[in-house]
Amino acid sequence: MRTEETNHDEIPKYIKRKRSNISNSRNKTDHKHQYSKCLLIYKERPYLANYCTKCGRIRDWDFCRKKCENGYMLLRDDEVYELYKDLIQFRVDDLYLKNLSVFLNGKLEA
Repeated sequence: MRTEETNHDEIPKYIKRKRSNISNSRNKTDHKHQYSKCLLIYKERPYLANYCTKCGRIRDWDFCRKKCENGYMLLRDDEVYELYKDLIQFRVDDLYLKNLSVFLNGKLEA
């Protein structure tokens, strides 16, 4: 008779590897972000976004739209430029970059 029975159906526990704190320190900034609204121009289309006034980091970009009775309606480009003519405008090459930044004072910071 066998005294020790092994169960081969058990799934071994997976030990999740932790990320290094050293690699995370590169992504942290040395200031508190202060965001202001701006217009991003990508492929000749304007998008409403927020940018950090200190480093130029972009966050929360979205289509320009207004609320109507059936939901939301996208604004035409000329309506956007007229509505947001007081906002600063930045041209960007790619909206889908992980760390999207804009040029401030003639140089790229961030």
